[in-house]
Amino acid sequence: SVNLKSTINNEDIIVVKIGERILVRKYFKNNSLIRLETADDYPSDLIIEPNTPGFQILGKVVSVIREL
Repeated sequence: SVNLKSTINNEDIIVVKIGERILVRKYFKNNSLIRLETADDYPSDLIIEPNTPGFQILGKVVSVIREL
């Protein structure tokens, strides 16, 4: 599940919207840039400015439910 009102800290797993895409990534803030890290080598990490048009942090992942 995703908490829409949680404070986001470095290394949190978050849900972001970039344009029409919804992504789940690990969050790192470095000065004025945000790095969105993937769990795998592909696709590569994204580095983005917080005020980039179409970029929005939707919330922090707080739990994951897996079906087997």
